[in-house]
Amino acid sequence: MNRKSFALTALSILGISFLIPDCAEAQQDSTAPSPLLPFMPKAQDYTHQWWAEGFPGHREGTPWLRVTQTGTFAFVLNTETLKIPHFGTVDTDADYSTALQWENAEWSSLPPAELDLRLTVDGKEYHHSGGGEWTRHGGPRLIESGRFFQRSDVT
Repeated sequence: MNRKSFALTALSILGISFLIPDCAEAQQDSTAPSPLLPFMPKAQDYTHQWWAEGFPGHREGTPWLRVTQTGTFAFVLNTETLKIPHFGTVDTDADYSTALQWENAEWSSLPPAELDLRLTVDGKEYHHSGGGEWTRHGGPRLIESGRFFQRSDVT
């Protein structure tokens, strides 16, 4: 175990030890709310990520639009141009199972947003020019999509 992971483990154990006395007190008084309740996931705490029209690499002419939707907002990224054609708030009363049934109409009326990607190296500024073209081994990927964690990239 390296020093950094040991420190994180020690902090985690320390954090848990502070919570245990509160939990024990709450168990003794059944009318007291659980101290962990504010930290528990709510029905609106979820994230979905998908290709708007199915995976574009398998269908000619399909746009490379990757949708990320939470219980609060939706965000659409055109992975070819790196533009955001749709971004905004969505129905915050919807729970995870309701949101799974939504179609593209739920986010497609949202307004666009500006995205500026730049990198400065030794005083020289570089601006993005678009995402890399999809091939069998490269290009935009949706790597993992679960209820609370999304992993994707654009080369």
